[in-house]
Amino acid sequence: MADASKLVETTTNGLRPRNPASIAYKAAVEVVQRDGPDFLPHLTMSAGTGIGIEFRESGLSLNARNDKVSRVGLVFNVVLGLQNL
Repeated sequence: MADASKLVETTTNGLRPRNPASIAYKAAVEVVQRDGPDFLPHLTMSAGTGIGIEFRESGLSLNARNDKVSRVGLVFNVVLGLQNL
C-alpha cells in the first residue's frame, strides 16, 4: 500500500474550495483501492470532520455521502484509519 503521507496528501487535496466534502473521502478510497485493495474493506467510513464550534462538526464529516461544499476558512481534522484487521 502507498505510504501514509501520499494517502493524507491525496485526501487533503480533495478539500479544495467548492468541492463537496465527499471528494476527500473518495480520494482516500481511490488510493487504497489502487495501492492496497486488501485494506479497502477495513478503511473506516469517515476520513475526519470539520472543526468549528464543536471539535467534531457532524455536518462537516468527510464521508462518501456528505455533499456540503468546502470553502475558504474551514478547518478540518483529517483522520484515516483501518479497523478489524
